[in-house]
Amino acid sequence: MENVFAVVFSLSFIFIMTVSGSLCACFIPESKFGKWFPYLNGFSGGVMTAASVWSLILPALKSAGSFAAFKVGGGVAVGGIFILLISALFPEDENAGFNRLFVAMTAHNVPEGIAVGFALGSGVVGGAGAIAGVSVALGIGIQNLPEGAALVLPAREIYSRKKAFLKGVISGAVEPISGIFGFLAVKFIAVLMPYLTAFSAGAMLFVVFSELNVKKDGDGIKLAVGAIFGFIVMMIMDVSLG
Repeated sequence: MENVFAVVFSLSFIFIMTVSGSLCACFIPESKFGKWFPYLNGFSGGVMTAASVWSLILPALKSAGSFAAFKVGGGVAVGGIFILLISALFPEDENAGFNRLFVAMTAHNVPEGIAVGFALGSGVVGGAGAIAGVSVALGIGIQNLPEGAALVLPAREIYSRKKAFLKGVISGAVEPISGIFGFLAVKFIAVLMPYLTAFSAGAMLFVVFSELNVKKDGDGIKLAVGAIFGFIVMMIMDVSLG
């Protein structure tokens, strides 16, 4: 019974925190939204960059084993390429930028959910019980609060509050679902985690550079490609030579 409670609480908590952040972002007055949007857009970029580095890339480097920088660099590159391909699927209208942001944030939530489920399952397999993984859920859940807001704030520019909030809910819903997968597949998923987290980091960083910055029309993709390449090169050099 204790294991069931720990699993239900953990997977519910990470989802509720994303929803809470999304809801908070909906209460910014419409009259002040336009004035504050550059700051809010910057906030979204800051949250995504921090999450990419500290929540995804650094843990991936620690767990990837030999040639970690190259493995993680490859994952980041694939994540960037994924969003590049997504950009080809969405027409360049007013919603295209947000669609890429939505895909990146949702993709980022998948390995986070798997990480929580993996921690819960590891506790059960190791004999400590699922309660051992609750701390991971608490940590990820707390960071989900600003992440939920980071997705909904840009959505407010083009959607109603209700639809923007719904986008946040949908993005967060993948976490408990992927968490169940991580819990059930704990014996097999460990080897994939560095690649999954690096992939998500690359996807988010690509969106930060291509969509959430001041640029000339049409330059976002070029800037993002160069930025991802530069990030990977510097990371490999720093880790390999550092």
